[in-house]
Amino acid sequence: MARYKRLSQRHPYLFKAARFGLLASLWGTIILAGAVIFFISRVPDPVLATLDDRPPNVTVLAADGTVLAERGLRRGHIRVDVLPNHLIKAVLATEDRRFYDHWGVDVGGMIRASYRNFRAGSVVQGGSTITQQLAKNLFLEPERTVIRKLEELVYTVWLEQRFTKDEILELYLNRVYLGGGTYGVEAAARHYFGRSARDVTLAQAAVLAGLLKAPSRYAPTRSIKAASARAQVVLDNMVDAGFVSQAEAQNAGRQPLRLQAKGDATGYPYAVDWVAAMLPEYVGRHKDALVVQTTIDAKLQRLSQERLRKLLDGKGRKLNAGEGAVVVLDPKSGAVRALVGGRSYRNSPYDRALTRGASRARPSSPSSISRRWKQATRPPRSRTTPRSISGAGPRRTIRTPIRARCRSATR
Repeated sequence: MARYKRLSQRHPYLFKAARFGLLASLWGTIILAGAVIFFISRVPDPVLATLDDRPPNVTVLAADGTVLAERGLRRGHIRVDVLPNHLIKAVLATEDRRFYDHWGVDVGGMIRASYRNFRAGSVVQGGSTITQQLAKNLFLEPERTVIRKLEELVYTVWLEQRFTKDEILELYLNRVYLGGGTYGVEAAARHYFGRSARDVTLAQAAVLAGLLKAPSRYAPTRSIKAASARAQVVLDNMVDAGFVSQAEAQNAGRQPLRLQAKGDATGYPYAVDWVAAMLPEYVGRHKDALVVQTTIDAKLQRLSQERLRKLLDGKGRKLNAGEGAVVVLDPKSGAVRALVGGRSYRNSPYDRALTRGASRARPSSPSSISRRWKQATRPPRSRTTPRSISGAGPRRTIRTPIRARCRSATR
């Protein structure tokens, strides 16, 4: 004690700082423990969330009220042990290579991602693990705050303690949004390729894994070129991670994307896909069912699909034209009355009316249609004033090239 007193008298400021640090650490530990207990007490059961928290239904209507489609419930649960190994490896190589080695947070991966982003001058690589992404998907809102990051960390550790790695991966693969109104790899595989996720090829698995970064941007129904380029990045990641050989990746990269989706002769799905792709941009994450009213003329849409097919079967054969597209605009308002992206949605859901095709114009392909489309469908400024829609609950008017308006369905 005497020695302690002498040292404290010689270095009073040092001992005061040490005492302050000790007390701060103690109180910090108590506050952190309290926060952990508080957040964990609010955690719902992820298994029940997966079964019950289905995406809200979206009803798309034509101008006269005809139902063009009802979407939002396209989710199919599939066990991770029946998925092909190359699909799982494609996801791990792109999203979280050390998934089976870390405790939920990959510190090394975060440092590498920060370094690459710093060198690139933009965000080129994310540092979140699959468990962190699942925690955000299950429990958190998209806002970026310090409290939210703390919640994310707590939920991530809790998920790692509660579930095995395979169970976490299964929850993730069945909840993630993959574009076109699909949630999970099973629903996405059936939507884009017309087959179960357990039967996808290496090339198709690369496409699905590539959708995780930006589902709307890389959806093959929107741009085959962008989807193929992103799939090649995934294949390169798999080679870099040692999951496939260079020869296997090159062979998969040369395989054409054969899209096959459910559809009918009405041509409705082309217009509905466009609405579904734009919807998140305007309404964000929503829990209520939505009704989207468009300016599509249902009769004209069916007629356009029928006439395009007949034209391709007639004059199209002489010109060696196998595909085409139709866009019908209102000459006064610029609103879209019909939109057909190809001969058959079932055989090719790729929308040629809205996405850039070949760089060279050909007699049978609408060159520069994207540029003319944007110019023709840009709404006049005087017509974009928001207005309310009658009915119970909050409403929001959405102005898009199709002049769609969106409202919450009956709560």
